[in-house]
Amino acid sequence: MKTYTMYKAQAAAYWEALNDNNLTEVEKKKDAQAFSKFFDNFMSGVYFVFVMFSLISLYFFTTRVIF
Repeated sequence: MKTYTMYKAQAAAYWEALNDNNLTEVEKKKDAQAFSKFFDNFMSGVYFVFVMFSLISLYFFTTRVIF
């Protein structure tokens, strides 16, 4: 649960920084890249869970239903 709250706080900080009007273009670009990196890592985790669930489901289908 600590990891989830850490990532949630990090995402909120990145999002708030993107909406700040007092930042320079370089800072906005840097913040956008940091948020994109975090979001890519998050989506990779989601894809990993989905692929693992799919492979396990396929394994059980092939071993229990077909054979």
